[in-house]
Amino acid sequence: MKKKKLLIVGLLGLVALSGCKKPSSSVEAPSEVSSEDVLVETVPAVSGVRTFAGENPAAIKDRKDILTLLESYALDTFIGGIPYRDNSAVVLYSSDLKMPADDYVVGYGFGVGEAEILAPLTGSQVAPERAKYYHTWTSQDPGTINYMDSQESVTGDLHSLISSGYWGTKFNADKTGYEWYPLLANDVERPIPLNFDEATGTATKWRVPLKVGGDLKYNTLGVHSEFAGLEVKLEDYLVPFKLMVETGWFRGTDLASKDSGFVGVAEELQKPVGERSIERVQGIKLNVAEQAMEFEFNSAKSPFYAMYNLASGLFMPIPQSFIDRVGVENYGKADIDNTLSLGVYNLEIWEKDKQVVFKKNPLWIEADRYTHEGYVFTILDDSNTAFQQFLANNLHSAGVPASYLKEYRNDERARQTKGDTTWKLQVNAANQERWNELFGEEGSIAPGGEWELKPVMSNLDFLNGVYYSLNRDQLADTTGSRPALGFFSEAYMIDPESGVSWRVSEEGQAVLEGRSTETNGFNKEAAGQLFNKAMNDLVAEGKYTRGTAENPTVISPRIHFQTVQQTVDEGGPLKRMIEAAFNDAVEGFKLDIELFATQNWMDAYYAMMFGEFDFAFGSISGNTLDPLSFMLTLCSDNRSGFTLSWGHDTGHTYNSYEVGGLVFKGERYSYDALLESTLGLTIIEEGKTVPSFSLKGLDFGFNEADPTKYDFVAQGTYYVDPAGEYVITPDPNGTKEETGGFLALVFYNSEGEFQSIVPLPATTFENGAWTVVAEGISVPEDAHYMDIYISTIHTYKGIPEYRANIYELYWSSFAPEAPAGE
Repeated sequence: MKKKKLLIVGLLGLVALSGCKKPSSSVEAPSEVSSEDVLVETVPAVSGVRTFAGENPAAIKDRKDILTLLESYALDTFIGGIPYRDNSAVVLYSSDLKMPADDYVVGYGFGVGEAEILAPLTGSQVAPERAKYYHTWTSQDPGTINYMDSQESVTGDLHSLISSGYWGTKFNADKTGYEWYPLLANDVERPIPLNFDEATGTATKWRVPLKVGGDLKYNTLGVHSEFAGLEVKLEDYLVPFKLMVETGWFRGTDLASKDSGFVGVAEELQKPVGERSIERVQGIKLNVAEQAMEFEFNSAKSPFYAMYNLASGLFMPIPQSFIDRVGVENYGKADIDNTLSLGVYNLEIWEKDKQVVFKKNPLWIEADRYTHEGYVFTILDDSNTAFQQFLANNLHSAGVPASYLKEYRNDERARQTKGDTTWKLQVNAANQERWNELFGEEGSIAPGGEWELKPVMSNLDFLNGVYYSLNRDQLADTTGSRPALGFFSEAYMIDPESGVSWRVSEEGQAVLEGRSTETNGFNKEAAGQLFNKAMNDLVAEGKYTRGTAENPTVISPRIHFQTVQQTVDEGGPLKRMIEAAFNDAVEGFKLDIELFATQNWMDAYYAMMFGEFDFAFGSISGNTLDPLSFMLTLCSDNRSGFTLSWGHDTGHTYNSYEVGGLVFKGERYSYDALLESTLGLTIIEEGKTVPSFSLKGLDFGFNEADPTKYDFVAQGTYYVDPAGEYVITPDPNGTKEETGGFLALVFYNSEGEFQSIVPLPATTFENGAWTVVAEGISVPEDAHYMDIYISTIHTYKGIPEYRANIYELYWSSFAPEAPAGE
């Protein structure tokens, strides 16, 4: 009992700290506060240039400390949802499957793909000719294997069987871990840096020598047999980037990421589909002379992270002739004729909503490494159905459903996997004003949303009550997984080359201090106190009217699950725990949680993406070797496309005494600014990120002396560093893009063919403002596109870097109208 009281004191200390951070526990402070509630900010908001990137010991230590702050922010503000278990499972594997490893390796598994099938599968639904294919299951038919145009993980799983990357992974010698090795990259352990900075151990420009020809050949089992055995050519490596940039495919936005993306992609994606060109993207180039691809990242990378970010199977080469043959709109669709393999398997059969079958690819350069004759993915309704299929010898493996765990947990065929993500109750913690900003009629994320917000959802005490009401040990035991208190799972590595998990590191453990770690975050009594405080405050604010014991006011938030079965197996226990903690402690109210699901599992994610939910079960996985970059998925501007929880504005600089106040080295930051500073040079004013250079306006007019020519004016701003460490000056030669001037107007016809270039000097460049004024400019008669290149030199601590801001526009949008009568 004494221990429980100490836990409550600790929690109340945390709650009190949260309470004193704001006059109200709602996400937004009320408009009026009493004088005794007013707190004075003493920590200055950072203004200046900051970077904590680099591979020197000091920068590495800074980034670890920053990740502690950012993950804590995610938990305190609930922009990372409410974590409660990972996605590990108790899995039964066929006794006729000889695994290469007994212990699960995080990020690699047991090596199922390299296991040996000792005997044919004997189930009644197994085709005899495929009895030694590995049989598994999935609940969805994605309808495509084209992961370049999909955000669904099942598409990624299928795509991985027919694709390959510049680098791959394999077990180490004793199978206790894994190691990276060059696959499509031509015998280089890491990319070759082209502008390596010895001080930081990073570079932005990298070269990847590539394998072509010889034994590296495509294959297909479809009708286009002329591509079976076709050798890979160097130009094929540019095609996937061309497709993602030019066609509007989903993964094109990944290429524009501020962290892992490439210079020039974001600008090109601003153009309509049909008017984009990979040739204009300066950060993705083919180097024929070096038989290589060359990349320029938006942020500097160490050799390891340059490799990691370039190892994706999305970058697998594709011959343009195959795309032309099947059509861009058909590539990868559910038909073996639309798919070409450069991986371990060929797509063999696709029966809609029934099965997807792969056959081993004998032409693949690593065919001898893999033992399965093929893979069969059977489309099944749910995990219960899959488990029955396993017991009937129709599958080689299946996770043990909650209702069977007691019977099969200790079965000799059972193995415990480790999770690569944490499942969470994602949270819609926005109040009405904030929700309108994001999802209202002119919302910045998804305008035109419709949802009735519940005041409890934007009350942080209520959400903390939910956090502490969850008996994670019981929930994990029920599902065969492991409890989770933090945003990150054990799979996320803070030192990937040494295999050090963030979750077990000193800094990762610091995030969870004060969160009742000895009971994995469960404390019903403390949860009740938090619920009581929440309802007292909400009643005082006029958000609710308290009922009576006989006639309580009912509050009914909804939890949106992915499947109907999940509302029973997982929703039932969650509902009982949260309701018990609330209803046993709060008078005059009754919490009655609605459990909800549709037939389409993606509906849960759509609800989150459009802000039309209270709680929702979901998680985003990936990027396990770069947890800081993964934190971009929490930015409230949805820059990653994967933001799921809403409430706090991550671009806002909160006071140090508020929930969301971030202080690092004596300065206040917004979440976005602190995160971006770990990725590279970041310019910050009052804690918020600001651009280093901008074009604010431009205009054309007819030249009075010669009406066939034009006068031009442009103006903008640039950053002036008060400390004088970061200096921006005009580049009169246009060095970066060889344009010959500070500002260059480049004209193209409607076919995108170059016509002319007009280099211009800066007219003024001082005190943070610049102008260009020019008279008598000639513009080609059939000009259609107009690119503006503005070249500057950014010198940081004496080291210059030549840059070019590129603005891709339509000439017709700026061409002045001829005077009437002419």
